[in-house]
Parts: sequence; structure tokens; C-alpha cells
Amino acid sequence: MNKHFFLALAFFTFFLNAAASDHIKRQMKELKAEVAEKGHYANLKSQRADSIRLLLNSTSPENFHAIFTYNQKLFNEYKSYIYDSAFNYALKIEEIARFSGDNSIKAQSKINFGFILISSGMFKEAFDTLKTIRTQEMPRSLLAEYYSLMERAYLDLMGYNSNVFFTEKYNDIRNSYIDSTLQLFPDNQKYQLYYSGLRYIENKNFRQAQQELETLTKDYRNDDHFFAMTASSLAYVYLCTGQTNDAITMLFESVKADIRSCTRETTAAFKLAELLYTHGYTKEAHYLIELAMHDATFYNSNLRKKQISSILPVIAAKELSTTIKQRKLLFRYSVATTLLSVLVVAFLFITIRHVRQLKRAKESISDINSKLLESNKIKDEYIGFYFYNNSDYINKIEKFKKAIIRKLMTKRVDDIEIIINNINPQKEREELFAGFDKVFLRLFPDFIKHFNSLLKPEERILPKDKNTLTTDMRIFALIRIGIGDHEKIAEILGYSVSTIYNYKTKIRKKAIVPHDKFEEEILKIKAI
Repeated sequence: MNKHFFLALAFFTFFLNAAASDHIKRQMKELKAEVAEKGHYANLKSQRADSIRLLLNSTSPENFHAIFTYNQKLFNEYKSYIYDSAFNYALKIEEIARFSGDNSIKAQSKINFGFILISSGMFKEAFDTLKTIRTQEMPRSLLAEYYSLMERAYLDLMGYNSNVFFTEKYNDIRNSYIDSTLQLFPDNQKYQLYYSGLRYIENKNFRQAQQELETLTKDYRNDDHFFAMTASSLAYVYLCTGQTNDAITMLFESVKADIRSCTRETTAAFKLAELLYTHGYTKEAHYLIELAMHDATFYNSNLRKKQISSILPVIAAKELSTTIKQRKLLFRYSVATTLLSVLVVAFLFITIRHVRQLKRAKESISDINSKLLESNKIKDEYIGFYFYNNSDYINKIEKFKKAIIRKLMTKRVDDIEIIINNINPQKEREELFAGFDKVFLRLFPDFIKHFNSLLKPEERILPKDKNTLTTDMRIFALIRIGIGDHEKIAEILGYSVSTIYNYKTKIRKKAIVPHDKFEEEILKIKAI
């Protein structure tokens, strides 16, 4: 009876996992359809902004209240879309506030600056600005906006500073602002339910929080920006109560709503990428983390880029670093001669797994290549580079395995040391670099020329072979394809982090562009 029970449970678990995988694939398909419409949504936003600008341009210069209103509407259009544009309109509103002397406009101006400073991670500047607001002189609607912004400021600060001593203090302050905000929305069901839901979350009353937030996601689905905020909070509730699949679904909905509302200052895609990655959906996580980084870069949010960068290298560089990690693993196991039999079994398992992965990958390559656009050429080249190296690596593992088995069968254990000593990690790494250089220079044939154009004439570098890169160039080549983390670069190239830093510092000193602009210029180098 127990045997049949566990067999049935195993089949049930298998079908549940398969259903979850199909569900995520469907969600990804819907998300990509929304991503394809990004340009359309951006055009609609531009049309709204242009209409407001027409009204602004036709307004008399003496009518500063109307001028303020139109500039504020333009700020609202851009505040979660493009940081630089929002900042410019915040400056214009500040100028209007100085000219008019109106205390409400002054307060609104400071709230505007507080929002974009928080969005960019400039917390000190944001708090310095917001603390100068005299709340006793503010109208009720503006006070509600101020309290909700302060609540968001301390929430972001908690995410930025993970020290428990400070986050507990920040959370207490945040809760006080949630309570203050609730007092200002007694008749507004929309925001009353939202901030009430946040308060229930802080009190760990997840059942009531779920009820409040689910009501909002049903009643305000057409308000994309508000829906995205609510869905993201509801996803957190689902995670806290073990409803992981519902949390993933709700984060997908939040990301899609952010796209429709042209919200680029957001965390939903980043959170979803992190959640999918922890559950083994690496491909989907990679797509989402790139989407999150694109939005953060488009908005120009240093805070979001820093948060995303904490996981982006792990996902994006996984394929490139897998070969190096496996070779290190091979070397470690090879010296443990007393566990050779276990080693053979382990490598046999790894070999079978990689052969299966390789077969599945080869079957899908022809279909992938037909659908990829010109802009995906870099990915095409390095996927091919990855498969070629893995295939070569698998062949070496098979030869190594057969040699070890023959020696064990003939009891010629002493010969095993000779086989092990023939493993040359340095040579393998050099071959990997040579392959990397070849693929990179095929994608960026003018890289060396452009790289040298950024250096002083007397400091320019000429490789010994036109088909290879120097170590300096290889570091910045990795940066060009999106691997910017020092630790990841050091791991790939086999150097210490300090050595990588020294190499980069040395090159910057030779540059004709400002030190902090050198990597920006490298990223501008075009592929063929």
C-alpha cells in the first residue's frame, strides 16, 4: 500500500511541475506580446505629452497657475518614464514656485524633486528636500501625496540598506506614514484599501491583506499603473503564504501592466526574474532581468541598475562560466585518486546530461536562428561558441573516462597519475580565450581600432596577432558584451579582483576621454 501511495505521489508531483512549466511558458508568451507593443504604448504617451505641450505653449506667460498645471501634468507623464525629462519639468515647476510665491506650488515642487531623487537612489538629497516642506500649510490632497511618498522612500531605503538595525527603524517610520496616509483617505476606497492592505502586511495579517488587495486587482484592472503597484504587493502576500505559483502569476501581470503604462521606474520585472531564477527557470529569468535592466537604463535609475546588477551577472554570464567551473571541478576530483570510481560515475552522469542538453539545443538552433533579428547577432555568436566548447569539453571527458576505466580494469593504478598530470588547465583556459577572441572580433571587427582611438597616441596597444586581444582589451571586451562585474570578469579570466581593477585603472589613465566615461565609450562600439 505504501509503495503504491508513493508512486502515485511521484506521478502527481511530476504532473504538477509540468503544469507549472506550461503556465510560465504561456505567461512568457503573453509578456513578449506586450513587449512587442512597447513602441505603440510609447507613442501614445508621446501624443499625450505633445497635446499638453501645445496647451502650454498657447498659454499666456502671466497665467502662471495654468503654466504650473501643464508643467505638472508633463512631470507626471515622465516621472516614472524618463528621469531626465522629469527632472527638467521639476526644475521648471521650481522656477514657477519661486516666481509665484504660492506655498502649494512650492510644496508640490519639493514633492516632485523628492520623487525623482528617491527613484534615482539619491536618498540624502531626497530627505534633505522633503524635510523642508511645511506640512501644516499643505492642502489635504497634497499632504496625502507627501505621506505616500515618504512611505515609499523608507521602503526603498530598506531595500537599499539591508542592515537589520537600520531597517527595523526605517520600517517603524514607514508604518507611521502608512497610518498618516490612511487618515487622509477615509472616503477614497481605492487608496484606502491599498494602504490598508500594506498595513495588514506589516502586521502579518496576510489573510486580510490578500482580501483587500485582491479586491483592488479586480476593481481597478484598467488603471494600469495602480494595478501594477497593487499586483506587486499582492504577489508579496502570496509568497509569504506559500502560494508561489499565484505570486509568479501576479508578478507577470504587474510587469505587463507596467509595460502598458510605460512605467520604466519599476521593480516588478527584477523581482520576477529573481523568483523564476530561484525556481530553475533560468532562460525566462535571463529575459526578464535584461528587460529590467533595459527599463532601468532607459529611465536612468542608478538605484534600480545597482539592484539589478546584483543578479544580472549571475544569470547573463552563467553559460560562459559553466565550462570554466566544470574544468575546475574535473581537476579537483582528478587528484582524489581514492574516489576514482565515484568520479567516473559522476562524470558519466554529467556527460549524459550534457549530451542530452546538446541534442535538445541542436534541435532548436535552426528554429531559433530563423526568428532572431539582426540585433541578436551577438547572442547567436556566443551561443555557438558555448556549444562548440561544450562539445569539445564533452569529448575530452569521454576520453578521460575511458582511459581511467581501462587503467582500473587492468589494475594499472600508477598510470592514472600520468593521465591526471596531462590535464593542463592553463592550456584549456588559453584555448577558451583564443576562441572567445575569435568570436568577439568577428562580431566587432573594428573593436581594436576603436579601443585604441580612446587612448593617447603614444599609449595605443597593438596585439601580436590581429585575431587576438590583449588582456587589457579582453577585460573591456567582456564589458562590451554585458559582463561588467569585477568578480565575474576575474573568475572568467583567472585573475584576482584587484588585478582586474588595476588593469582597468591603468587603461583609464591612458585614455583621452574622462575616466568615468571610458566604459560608456566602449559600450558604444557597434557590432557588424
